[in-house]
Amino acid sequence: SLGTKFDVILIDPPWEEYQTRVVGMYVPQEDLSTWTLDELRQLKVGEIADTQSFCFLWCGESHLEHGRELLKRWGFRRVEDICWVKTNRTARLNEHGKVERPTLMYGDTSILQRTKEQCLVGVKGTLKRSVDTHFIHANCDVDLIMEEEKEFGSTQK
Repeated sequence: SLGTKFDVILIDPPWEEYQTRVVGMYVPQEDLSTWTLDELRQLKVGEIADTQSFCFLWCGESHLEHGRELLKRWGFRRVEDICWVKTNRTARLNEHGKVERPTLMYGDTSILQRTKEQCLVGVKGTLKRSVDTHFIHANCDVDLIMEEEKEFGSTQK
């Protein structure tokens, strides 16, 4: 135990998807060693979460169901999603207008394949919308982040 409780917890686990999408590429300053779902299940997130708290859990496309399962296991109820759409306007295109570096991330026929990640937002405790001033009781909205990707293949948030 850490000896304290947290009202906001942010988790960006090293899912297998992150490693496979950059296979064969050097991604500086990122440790892409993956954790298994069982290892993630063993995290004591529920124990460090305050009675009323938020958990933000980043998930790639192929791990949304796992993310929902983890939130529930840790005692959170999913209330919202944040969708991060990664643009790749600076990616080089070939003479046919397709991304020059076909990878699992973009493929050779789609500029939208694997260009988004989702952050599942979970809440622990009672959510009393607009009843009092405690931060957890505020209205939650769905948010969209559109941003140029840091480097080709980066998983950095």
